[in-house]
Amino acid sequence: MGTKSKNYPRLAGFALAVGVQLMLVTPACRADLIPFVFDPESPLIQGINGSLNYSAASGRFHSETVPLTFNAPFLPRGFVRFSGPRTTTIDLFVDKDGGFVQNGTGLQVTGALDLDSDQIVDVSGRLLFGPITAFGAEAAGPPTRAFDGLFEVQGGILTEPIALSGGGSLPPLFSEGGSPGGFFLSAENVTGGTLGDFLRDFSSGIVKSDTIVTIPEPDSSILLLIGTTATAVFGMAKKRFKRQR
Repeated sequence: MGTKSKNYPRLAGFALAVGVQLMLVTPACRADLIPFVFDPESPLIQGINGSLNYSAASGRFHSETVPLTFNAPFLPRGFVRFSGPRTTTIDLFVDKDGGFVQNGTGLQVTGALDLDSDQIVDVSGRLLFGPITAFGAEAAGPPTRAFDGLFEVQGGILTEPIALSGGGSLPPLFSEGGSPGGFFLSAENVTGGTLGDFLRDFSSGIVKSDTIVTIPEPDSSILLLIGTTATAVFGMAKKRFKRQR
């Protein structure tokens, strides 16, 4: 599972790279999803068994998933599993078009990890948190619908040096003030409304999440070039990822 999980951000990055080339000969327009690339060398937190809710009255978008695995190139098996009480929370406010308005409670990941696989927990508690700074969504429609965004890495245990129970230590795994964090949500069912229709309430009871550091964005002219293909290439990467699992 670790090797397949680590392939997902690489697939997304490759798809976006192809999208840039295609856009060089295609008229530009604004994308629904935010075009950014996951850093394949950064730790990846994958979550399952989640939900999301949007309130049209308040503009609040809120998601909670259960962190499942912490994937990183330096881990012997490529990943370790979360244990104990654990949650990845994403909370922000948008307008009636789904445009980002402001941070809510932001992004927060809690849980416990045994990073050296010696059956002793190395870190436990609030692992990562920060304010959300951008948000994107696929056009309204039936499942599966995608939502993504950026957040500022502000703190948490994973932004500090980590002493391992089996000896040795790890440097901070996420850097405060460095590259932004990114999140990707996949809503696989609908329990109310139409997913991505920000004029009305909507919700989903089966949501998966990916949280990772992103590669710095290109300048605005390149972002415009990426625009029309961002949604399509993310969808292509998701489908290929599902076939591999």
